[in-house]
Amino acid sequence: MSVERLYRIGGGAAAIGALIVIGATVGRLPFAWNDFNNPAYVAATLLQIAGTVLVLMGLPSIAVFMARRSPALGVATYVTIWIPGVFLDVASNFLNISIGPYLLAHGGVPKEMPALFMAILLASIAVFVAGGIVVGVGIIRTKVFPAWVGALMLLAVGCEFVPIDVVKNGVAPSLLLAAVSIMGWLVVTGTRPYLDQDLLTARRAGAQA
Repeated sequence: MSVERLYRIGGGAAAIGALIVIGATVGRLPFAWNDFNNPAYVAATLLQIAGTVLVLMGLPSIAVFMARRSPALGVATYVTIWIPGVFLDVASNFLNISIGPYLLAHGGVPKEMPALFMAILLASIAVFVAGGIVVGVGIIRTKVFPAWVGALMLLAVGCEFVPIDVVKNGVAPSLLLAAVSIMGWLVVTGTRPYLDQDLLTARRAGAQA
């Protein structure tokens, strides 16, 4: 499989997955966070998990694409999206729909979360905030993507500080995922300048072998 096709598949997976997660996030807004027995809530949560998995599968294409302009920015982008995606979207949501119904049937959900869970949650949010600032500013400075994509990430971080649940838990991650979807799409449609060097390097390596 060619380098160009791998770039495009990865970028497309991230773009589509991010849109799925946004749709699932919006679909969960009418429900309470602990509505674990509601079939619609469960369906939306499963969609959110599936979309996040697609994003994580396509994330390396975006990170490598950005690393062509700035290796540090590529690493920062990968970490910023990977850690919240794994812990906030996949792990947390899987626990909700797998263990949540059991808790409701045996005394209800504890008012205070376990210390380890809270530590992971807070660390993931901290990575989202700090990494979002670094990546947003990095995109604006390096111009690897249009400046407004970086501004969208900074806006997502800003929404995380708004003391309204729907803004912190719905709008902020949706804005971040909108930026991810746009970056994925730009990787699909705009990889040519970066791929030329990749293909040339690959051909030289093949010729020498």
